[in-house]
Amino acid sequence: MGQLQRVAVTGPGAEDSATERLEALVRRAQGASEEERGLLAEDINTLLLQLPSAPEPQRSATLVRSYLETHALAGLGTPTMPSNIAATQALLSLGYPDALTLTPEELDALRQWQRQRFAVPWLVLLVTLFGVVLVQVFLLTMGSENALVVRFNATLRALSGEPPAPPTLMELHEELVRNSAYRFLFAQFVAGAGAFFYTVTAGRQRGGRARARRVFLTLAGVGAAMALFQLPANGWIAATSFTAAAGAFVCANRLKPT
Repeated sequence: MGQLQRVAVTGPGAEDSATERLEALVRRAQGASEEERGLLAEDINTLLLQLPSAPEPQRSATLVRSYLETHALAGLGTPTMPSNIAATQALLSLGYPDALTLTPEELDALRQWQRQRFAVPWLVLLVTLFGVVLVQVFLLTMGSENALVVRFNATLRALSGEPPAPPTLMELHEELVRNSAYRFLFAQFVAGAGAFFYTVTAGRQRGGRARARRVFLTLAGVGAAMALFQLPANGWIAATSFTAAAGAFVCANRLKPT
């Protein structure tokens, strides 16, 4: 049904103006079933947002103004944008004098929608990152105790007079992982804090939430890669990196578009 509808919008009626297509779609949506209204709503919103660039902007503005005054778009829209919000944005984009016809209530509804749309769940992110740090400190402490056992055994061999064997590749890997564990933990903490502050500041802007989500996804990927590198040497230390990766993924998931 969705494919047939898009053909009707952009196919045989392509010679008609955007205003006429919008009128036809709204009339059809008002008498359509709930399922069909959902399919038509996306096309209605698309046409509304394209009206500022239509050949007949004044006719379009008059039509959109009448829709808002008669509440003809009530109940129409997509999960991400009601059609009355799209109509309000269209009039704003048309500029003077059409933008001046918007009522305070319509502008307030647009502002509320924008706040909800671009809101940042900062408290959830903060709690998630704080919990990650606590778990990391615990796991890294367990890994450090394991490292102390390794050093103690090496000291006993040295005191017994046993000549030290040349380190194997795995032993060198283990030493590298142990020596860099706290530095990498600090780097993850700084990166997580930076991502959080970036999200809180830039995430409220248009497109900022998507950029912040990509930042957290990058941190998740780096953390997972480091965990795989550390795993053969020390499972506890690898678990600290994986915890940071999991926390970053959770934050990114919370920033998915609504």
